[in-house]
Amino acid sequence: MIKIHGRGFVIPKEERYIGTSYDTNSESRIFELDRAKTNSVDMSALSFRLDFEYENGEKNTTYLEKEIMDDVIHLIWNIIDSDVPEPGTVKFQIRAFDIEGTVRWNSLLDVFYVEPTIGTAQEYEGDLSEFERMEAVLDRKMETIDEKVAAVEGQMEAEAEAETLRQENELARIANEEKRVEAENLRQTQEKSRQASTKNAIKNTEVAIAGANQAADRVDTSIAYCEMVTQKALDAIETIENEAVDINGKSAETEDEYTDYNGGTVIL
Repeated sequence: MIKIHGRGFVIPKEERYIGTSYDTNSESRIFELDRAKTNSVDMSALSFRLDFEYENGEKNTTYLEKEIMDDVIHLIWNIIDSDVPEPGTVKFQIRAFDIEGTVRWNSLLDVFYVEPTIGTAQEYEGDLSEFERMEAVLDRKMETIDEKVAAVEGQMEAEAEAETLRQENELARIANEEKRVEAENLRQTQEKSRQASTKNAIKNTEVAIAGANQAADRVDTSIAYCEMVTQKALDAIETIENEAVDINGKSAETEDEYTDYNGGTVIL
């Protein structure tokens, strides 16, 4: 990692060599600078470019991707073939600006090295020029696109979570409904059993009452029969008493004795 102190660079030796004139997309460098400068400017609001000047006098510039953290900013440079068009010493500088052009910042000059390759001759055409405002607008557009993509992804994730929750709630509702139906079926079965038991109890009670009535009728009949027999016995006794006179018109010798027509004695 290359650190920026003030406006100068602290570059490890191995990172000064950025590749060969044949390379593309095989190397990258990260520059780290403080987010807040001494004049309290928040550097995270700026767009960053890496400007080059090659040994043949040609110039170039490339975009630096930003990663913003709490205290520092990382500027990522992915090295492509147009950044290393020829071997030799490459002067570079980091340039920063805001979209309105009211804040501009430049680092000090420093150098990288591009190594040659065997039997290759690279030519670089197109002294690249840029319009800072257009680049800044492009940066903002890219950032806006990233934000929109992140927002869409967040919304999709939230919708997926909501759908998962809805499905879980629906499954729980179905399970509860199945339990309710099962409980209702059990209640109906128990109610039918209760009604059958009540009907049997009523029937048995009616049978018992009928039996009791029949028994009462038999008791009444028995009582009437006993009363009849008793009355007949009393009638017989009365008859005997009335007829207990001597057939010849004489009274018995004692109060309790009567003589029948055969001459015998009847003891009452």
